[in-house]
Amino acid sequence: MSPAALPLLHTTSLCELYFESGKPLAAASGLVCLSSRVCVVGDDLKHLGVFDSHARPGQRLRLLPGGLPKGPKARKRVKPDFEILLEWRGGLLALGSGSSSRPTRDRAVHLPSLQAAPLAFALTLLYERLRAELGPLNLEGALLQGDELWLLQRGNAGGLLGNARIRLHASVLEGLLVGAGIDAGLALHVEPMALGELDGVPLGFTDACALPAGHWLFSAAAEDTDDAVADGRCAGSVIGLATAAGQVLRRWRVGGDYKVEGIDARALPGGLLELAMVCDADDPTRASPLLVACVDASVAALA
Repeated sequence: MSPAALPLLHTTSLCELYFESGKPLAAASGLVCLSSRVCVVGDDLKHLGVFDSHARPGQRLRLLPGGLPKGPKARKRVKPDFEILLEWRGGLLALGSGSSSRPTRDRAVHLPSLQAAPLAFALTLLYERLRAELGPLNLEGALLQGDELWLLQRGNAGGLLGNARIRLHASVLEGLLVGAGIDAGLALHVEPMALGELDGVPLGFTDACALPAGHWLFSAAAEDTDDAVADGRCAGSVIGLATAAGQVLRRWRVGGDYKVEGIDARALPGGLLELAMVCDADDPTRASPLLVACVDASVAALA
């Protein structure tokens, strides 16, 4: 199916994300829905945004100590670049992208609960192993499937394989949390994934979430850049449904030129999926929009 023929995903904008202070959450990059709460991590923030409903501003939960420079160039150099947010060990886990080989981007923060103190730990040993296999990193999404951790490499990182899914045993995170090393025999299963183009611009992974029976959803943006750090014009985004084996069953084009950076989903009766998405406008003064949509992922619809 050519990009032009992709069915259009009609979205509803619930709100723009602001904190109680009135400041915008301007660089949304990861999303997890916990019951009635929406948790959003930003790639240039040291806080997690927690939103009780679309009608109220969100609260900020600190993930890392200290502040960040206000200037965009200085901020980009030292930001944690949290691109991934997962449910893990009964709480949440934020992962840095590993881009630019900067130590600030080789970190994770585990939040055991929304009321608990955050636990930061280094991902350097794992990320250096990944760089040895893939070249430059730009990890944009991840999900847990059974005893496996899947990491999604974005294709514009300048790496060796373009877009790829990296599968490894999830216990590696447990070891890193307690300061253990990486087993020299750690098995990495690296699978290139061709995502195609949108309006002539290559698509690159931006996030993913797990579904029942091993299926998973991913978001991909057509951002006109070949640099893992520099932003570029975004031609739009695609949502894809894939099997555990990596076969893409269905793709939808998101209406508008949104750069979808975070996605989560819940199953509804009849094979329907309700999607929640956050987008990044690449503008520090603009609040990230929170979108919702519904798709038919039933067997009949995919036939």
